[in-house]
Amino acid sequence: MVDEQLCSCCRRAVDLAVIGTRRGTDGIYVGSGEPFSPHTVGVDLKDAKGSPIEVGTTSIAMFFNTNERIIDSVEAKRHATASDPYATKWLRTHAVGSGPYYVSDWQTGQQVVLKSHPDYPKQPAFKTVTARVVNNANVSSLLQSGEINFGEFNLSQSDIDKLDKAGFKVASEAAATLTYLTMASDTGPFKDEKVRQAVAYAIPYKQIISSVYSGRAQRGLSIVNKTSSSYAPAWNIYDTDLGKAKELMSEAGNPSISVPLHYSTGDAAQEDIAILIQENLKKIGITVKLTPHTADEQWDVVNGRSRAPSNPGSPDMVLFNWGPWTDDPKIPVGYSSTKNGVNNYALWDDPKVDQVDATWQLRAPSAERDAAYKQAQEIIAKAAPVIPITYAERQSVMAKGITGASFEQFAGTRFYLLEPDSK
Repeated sequence: MVDEQLCSCCRRAVDLAVIGTRRGTDGIYVGSGEPFSPHTVGVDLKDAKGSPIEVGTTSIAMFFNTNERIIDSVEAKRHATASDPYATKWLRTHAVGSGPYYVSDWQTGQQVVLKSHPDYPKQPAFKTVTARVVNNANVSSLLQSGEINFGEFNLSQSDIDKLDKAGFKVASEAAATLTYLTMASDTGPFKDEKVRQAVAYAIPYKQIISSVYSGRAQRGLSIVNKTSSSYAPAWNIYDTDLGKAKELMSEAGNPSISVPLHYSTGDAAQEDIAILIQENLKKIGITVKLTPHTADEQWDVVNGRSRAPSNPGSPDMVLFNWGPWTDDPKIPVGYSSTKNGVNNYALWDDPKVDQVDATWQLRAPSAERDAAYKQAQEIIAKAAPVIPITYAERQSVMAKGITGASFEQFAGTRFYLLEPDSK
């Protein structure tokens, strides 16, 4: 049973391009999952033409990505159809995982109740977990009132600092969660590279780190993770310099610019960052209208341009959080800064960057590959269609008596690791 479930999940991931690169646009992994033993599955990695590809960091990362979970394929197949052989539609509203909890109750838009699976080998300390959807409620107040005892979203740094002083336990971990600013670069006021560069010089990086994050963040000098061998601090050519920003605006003809700045209410820090950017851009002649969205709406804003270039909508500015799940440079470079990149809100591209990504994305790590992607970062930084701002720590807050918070590449908590704190 174990090997069949593993093989089924591997085949499902391959066929649905879940573990592909950019979901089939530039060569996916089309290998097969075959059992080597009751607890081992082999996967042959090939490109879209069927040729073997080198095993790189991304292909390895795919298989410890928590989103690629092992599901009960026997149960899922009961709900499969000819047009949906893997029951993907049914799985959107049903959970048949293999973890320590099962879904006991699910009230859409309100809460999910998890209960420990009686057959799981290691029982979690908390047998029942209720995950509440709090929408716009004040999470800090809910924690202080005792209505909830664990919080990881919608908490500003100010909230976290106050809760820390009040005796709540704060867990934090440096995470590859990048906050960046991107501008429509194919048309409108930001089509001019000098205007985009002026914006990059106007952003108050140090002030954002000190006042928004209380120092619990680092300046983002690249869209590629700092831990990557391909990392280049290419955006260090910019620092907060309003004089230089005004000079560039003058060279661009001092255009009259009034533009929305879209940001997510799902991250308490984004509004504070947006306000500081708004204040500084006003000093160089750019009027910004703050435009808040839910997290889902924010994705729609980005995807509305990047995935519909023939009808991209208005050429605005967007603050966005994004955390690649691997150190490989092809993910942030390919997604944000190549032609047809799935998160390329700017609709900016450069032939040299496209060539680097097309040539090296599926190749194994090497000094030559690192050098190519470093060059790509330098080209993107100079053009400034996307401007990294900060890499912030990921934090969660627990009520007294709870410990065991954990962090992974995607925002989310492993509830089964939480346990009572005897201290």
